[in-house]
Amino acid sequence: MLDGGTHDPLQPLDEQHGQISEWASQMRASAAFAHGLLTPGRVERLARFYRSKVLNHFRYEERVLFPALLEICGSPTLEERFAAFISDHDELRLRIEILLGDLGCLTSPGADEALERSIVRRAQLTIDRLLEHAAAEDALLMPLMERHGAAVPAVIARQAEG
Repeated sequence: MLDGGTHDPLQPLDEQHGQISEWASQMRASAAFAHGLLTPGRVERLARFYRSKVLNHFRYEERVLFPALLEICGSPTLEERFAAFISDHDELRLRIEILLGDLGCLTSPGADEALERSIVRRAQLTIDRLLEHAAAEDALLMPLMERHGAAVPAVIARQAEG
């Protein structure tokens, strides 16, 4: 559920994580601009992508996909893994909001190169953490979806009615 509209609730997770990887690449490219070349428009596009795509992706997993998979094939171990993913989401939300604020500082008049280098280092850590999280989710969710994905729409529909 990346666009906030109606769609197939089983939209492939690899496509969603691919979009997150695309966002991470855009963040890397923006952070790597030479001093003074990061525009406010580019920062705004990155912020919009984060807020509309990444946040919606996290919400979809937390409110729809994880509960459906727990109902279908739940176990204490799976519940712990999903709780860890949700904790990662909370951490990543905070890290990325800070990163977006930092990138906004680079568009301010008077931003210096030392500040830029510091922000680029923090940006790289945040991006690496986001990609690490997506890979961990893929390793768990893709096999689950392959085995149980056909049952998920019915569970989601039933949860929506209740």
